[in-house]
Amino acid sequence: LGAIGFLLLIKQTLFKTTHYVVIPFIVTFLPWINVRFLPVSLFFLILWFITNRKHKYRYIWGVTPLLSIVSYFLFLKVTSGTFNPAQPFEQLQVSTTQGNILFNVVNHLLDKQYGILFYSPIFAFIIPGIVSWFKREKRSLFLVLFVVALYMLPVLRYSDWQGGYTPPGRYILPVLPLLVPGIAFFLQKKNVFMY
Repeated sequence: LGAIGFLLLIKQTLFKTTHYVVIPFIVTFLPWINVRFLPVSLFFLILWFITNRKHKYRYIWGVTPLLSIVSYFLFLKVTSGTFNPAQPFEQLQVSTTQGNILFNVVNHLLDKQYGILFYSPIFAFIIPGIVSWFKREKRSLFLVLFVVALYMLPVLRYSDWQGGYTPPGRYILPVLPLLVPGIAFFLQKKNVFMY
């Protein structure tokens, strides 16, 4: 669900379609799916307010995501006694925000059991594909990389980087569809499909 939300938010931002309420609607629900989507939701909400500053109904549509985010933190306060979104995980001793970022980057990519590059080596083409993407579509690349960074920075702080007994790449799965154009740009540049 997070990946679909990210893709729709980026599509709405890059192409400025006429679906005015899509961004507020997605931003309203993403933090409720998981708190790790909150920084991306806040970014798109602020961007939505900036780009729609002349629309007469922006405050009506913009208040819904703000109320949702406030409700989320009130829910945390009532259920766990604090506004800290990591507190429920810390109480269960499942995951805390004390992980080593560099260690987690290497593990997310290269771990033999949970690393995404061992599970799906095709994603290795994203890295050289970003160079081609940069040459052709700078704006979309920077937006995608910013969204990936906003999502991944809190995730990379988890001490439980693999997410328990889960399929590989559990925490990076929502951003992988955003990076797939890097594979397409790489394969297109190398003329892999040409005979």
